[in-house]
Formats: sequence, structure tokens, C-alpha cells
Amino acid sequence: GAEVAYIRVAASDTRHFDAAMRAHRAILDALRAGDAKTARAALERDIAGAARDLALRLTDPSTGRASGPMPH
Repeated sequence: GAEVAYIRVAASDTRHFDAAMRAHRAILDALRAGDAKTARAALERDIAGAARDLALRLTDPSTGRASGPMPH
């Protein structure tokens, strides 16, 4: 499904993977420190960044539109 396709895209992009791991560590650090506000902000940034990366991967640069389903 879509989750597998996204994981395949994300895992093949080391820049995305590294950024995601930094974000996840920041979220965990904030939670361990009892700082829910910072954890929530970091989680929102992580989700927004992942959405941007995915949208860029799924958009055809020549048209600016969705490029269609991801190959398996």
C-alpha cells in the first residue's frame, strides 16, 4: 500500500532518512525531559517535512502535478 511505497521512497533518500532520525531523536529527548510543547513542535515539523519530501517525490517536475502511482 501507500505506506510501503512511502517507506521505499524515504529509505532510498539518505538526506530524508538522516533528517527523520534527527527529528525523532529531538522528539524523544523532549519527551524524556517532560517538555511536551517542544516534543509536539518537533513532531509537527517532522510530519510536515515528510509530507513535503513525499510530495516532491510524487510530483512530475515538468508539470507540477502528481506523477501517478509509485512503481513496485
